[in-house]
Order: sequence, then C-alpha cells, then structure tokens
Amino acid sequence: MTAPMTDPAAPAYTSRTLPAPWAECEVCGSLALPDLDGSPRCPSCAARDRQLCAAEQHLAALFAPQLAAWVHHYTAQGLSAAQLYECLESWAGSWMNPQAQGQHLTALLTNAAREYPAPSFTPSPPDRVQLDARTLPQILAAQLDPARPAASGPGQIDRRLTFTVREANGQEREHLHLSPGYDALLILNTAPEGEALLYYTGGEGLRVPARLLPQVRAALGYWAEGEA
Repeated sequence: MTAPMTDPAAPAYTSRTLPAPWAECEVCGSLALPDLDGSPRCPSCAARDRQLCAAEQHLAALFAPQLAAWVHHYTAQGLSAAQLYECLESWAGSWMNPQAQGQHLTALLTNAAREYPAPSFTPSPPDRVQLDARTLPQILAAQLDPARPAASGPGQIDRRLTFTVREANGQEREHLHLSPGYDALLILNTAPEGEALLYYTGGEGLRVPARLLPQVRAALGYWAEGEA
C-alpha cells in the first residue's frame, strides 16, 4: 500500500502553541507579531489598518473646511445647528437600517468617483521635513486617570496617561492622548536634562520636557518607567 500524496505547499496543522513572541493575526489568523498595544497583526492587516486610519484622517482634513463654510453660510440664513444636523442625518441615511445605510453610503462613494474622475496629477509629499522645535506645541503636564486599567507589564502602553499641551498660539489643550504606533518617533536630546521631540510621521510634533519623558515613554509603550 502506498502512502497518500500530500501537497507540500499546504500548511501543516499542529496542536503545539506558537513560540513567543509569535501569535495569530486577530484579523485573518495568519502568523503575526504583537503590535505595540498587544494586538497581533500580520504585515498585510497592519498595513491595511494604517491605510484606513490615514484615509479617515485625510477625509476629515478635506471635509472640515467645506463643512465649516456650509455651516457658516446657513447659520447666517437663520438655520440652527440642530437643523443642520438633521440635514447631515438625512444625507447619510441614518434613518435607515444598518444594511441599507451601508448600501446608501457605498452608492454615494461610487457615484462620486464616477462623476468626478481622479486628478491627472497628484503632488508627492516632500522627501524631507524641516522642523523648528521652538515653534512646536509643548507638553506641560501629565495626568493619570485611575478609572482606566493600568499597563499589564514593562513596555506595555499605559492608557491611563493624558497630557496638557500648550499650542504655538499660547492656547492650552487638555486630556491629549498620545497615539502609539510605528509612525511615532521619539527623538532624545544629547543632554539628559534637555527637551525631547515626539514626532508623528506626516503629522505634528510635540516638545517633551525632560521631567515628563518617563510619562511620555509609558504612554507610547516604549518603556514603562516613572509615575505620572
């Protein structure tokens, strides 16, 4: 009797657990490494998540000026914010059931892409970004929210931390969450007592005083050291 033929390209199944730090991608189930927040993502799913996040932020940046102009125009004509909100609800089909609303919004996107073709020229982003740290917002203080769960161990993200930031125009912004991820770059000063610079690729930068560096590191999941 001959043994049954097997496909050498087929995956081999085993009851053994994956050796650390390997894990299963929580999206597609393929081999992955844990992300900084502990959520395993394979390279394909991680790249797709980053693209979706970038698309959402880009849409908000494009939509906000047009929406503001629309609001200013019709509030000047006497419409209230509540009435304009009803217009948005009607346009987005929020009165529909979830499946019908999804079909409605998908049709809006498809029809818009059909009516307005892609531009023939899209400028590429600059190869280099020159920053003047003196003009960047500065972190002033860190707060610890005891209602949130503590980090599970060294190097894990401490989601209890929020920060107060002073903008370049002098205004202060409170309860800012620092977003950890592969696009977060923490640049340390050569002098331990000097400021550090937190820069998000393609985004904003923040000046980090030396006294708040442990809290910023803990919020990013780089090192779990220091107390807020």
